Amino acid sequence: AAEPTELYFGGQIDIGAPAGQPPAAPGRFTGALDGYVAGGNYVDGNIVINHTATRYVLSDGTNTLLITPGNALTHLAGDTYIETANTYDNSLGKGTTISGGTLSVFDVGAGASALGTAPVLVNGTGTLGGGGEVPSVHLASGGMLDPSYPDDPNLPFADPFGTLTIAGD
Repeated sequence: AAEPTELYFGGQIDIGAPAGQPPAAPGRFTGALDGYVAGGNYVDGNIVINHTATRYVLSDGTNTLLITPGNALTHLAGDTYIETANTYDNSLGKGTTISGGTLSVFDVGAGASALGTAPVLVNGTGTLGGGGEVPSVHLASGGMLDPSYPDDPNLPFADPFGTLTIAGD
């Protein structure tokens, strides 16, 4: 099998519209693509999810956007699935913020998380859904946890109820 193409971005990837704009239709990563948002001490990369789609798969093993350490994921609108493990962490004081829409994670195996090891803040009208292990979660005003999977005939399991295991505080 061919090695995936590695793309390095500095700055921000907007899926749908940038923060502060009304949600918009998302684009797609196509083919065998691993897009790494480069991070660390010298490059800062972030992902803003602000779209109008339902059942948008951000990463599923075929079309994958991997989030590497030192980066942030901000979910503002839409219904998004993350089905693969990620390694981003809190090394630069960043993590996952879900302040609108639903971000559903899938069980990616023991000791792994679709949301890396960075803390998760759920606030506003945001919902963290799905199942599997997630790092520490802080529920702020309006934020919700929904350990279930959407009614979707394309999901690889029949049980609509997930188990969210919070690994941290």
